[in-house]
Amino acid sequence: GLQETCSILAQREAVRITQTRVPDRASEEDLLVYWMTRRGKNEGVAMETVQDAYVRKTLSLDELFDQFIVSGTSMYTGGLHVPSAIIHELMARVADGRVEGIDIYGNWMNGDFDFKSLDVGPERFRYHTYFAGPNERAGFGTCVAHIPAHFSQVSALMRSVNPDYAVVQMTPPDARGMCNIGPLGFEPGSI
Repeated sequence: GLQETCSILAQREAVRITQTRVPDRASEEDLLVYWMTRRGKNEGVAMETVQDAYVRKTLSLDELFDQFIVSGTSMYTGGLHVPSAIIHELMARVADGRVEGIDIYGNWMNGDFDFKSLDVGPERFRYHTYFAGPNERAGFGTCVAHIPAHFSQVSALMRSVNPDYAVVQMTPPDARGMCNIGPLGFEPGSI
């Protein structure tokens, strides 16, 4: 099974680094030097492995919401296999008033997401979807809004919306720092 993890891309710089290609034959040391250089670190700083950096940056749900997903946040979630623990926690926090002014953008979420029961106004929570499945259709009229767009338009749509974060399910990094975000080809351009 796919281990559910959260990759919060808090800064646009992190997105560019994630999407930057390094030579196929780069050693782990070359990759770390490249990573340190791209992030503007000084030479001579002790480098850590990609896996150590991953572990160090892993957050609990409470830390995630305390530090990043606060009132007024907008985020991209992708579609189908979304980070369900994060979406469920978000919905619980919206329902009990701990966060508001949340806008999420994505499409057909597989799983048990009861948007119909999240009966809050758009000033508290709005899920903007460009491809509706059963969960989304059930939430039309409450907190789900349809965006008429084709998949080929999603990257341009996300550039115009400019969400604060992208929250997508992905694998942990391998020794070279490469992660798999799944088979949905439209997601990398949207992140």
